[in-house]
Amino acid sequence: MVDQVVIWLLLAVAGAAVQRISDVVFGESIEKLVYSLLVRRRTAEVSVAGQWHSAFEWISDDDGRARVDRQTLRASQRGRRVIMKDPGGPDRSRLRLQGTVTAGGVFSGEWEEWTLSGRHYRGVFQFLLARTGSEMRGQWVGFNRYDTVQNGSWVLNRA
Repeated sequence: MVDQVVIWLLLAVAGAAVQRISDVVFGESIEKLVYSLLVRRRTAEVSVAGQWHSAFEWISDDDGRARVDRQTLRASQRGRRVIMKDPGGPDRSRLRLQGTVTAGGVFSGEWEEWTLSGRHYRGVFQFLLARTGSEMRGQWVGFNRYDTVQNGSWVLNRA
């Protein structure tokens, strides 16, 4: 039992030493280095500009039932900044997303929706871009008309 404690203490000291050396030599933590080496995706070369089919789930304030809204969004991109818009129309709501895409293929930002009934909703989102660049899957969070936090899944597919 004492041997195991000594080994555990030695490993803890060695881990702290490696962390400190990494901070000094590389200027960033070992966690960030390992993440960038092992988890980085090749999506940085993929543009998200163009048309996307959007489908997000939400719970109706009126009857409590789950619903799915589907829209087509047009994405424009300048560097890492992305804006996606659905121009709306006389028979549907308008949706706008704006955010940034990281080199790892994470698209994060804010969304706004203007409904046919005149309501204005807003919140945040985060997507992970597939390696193929043809799909993004993620989640949204926002407030309903009663100021209750809601969330749901959201999928974007290239048109």
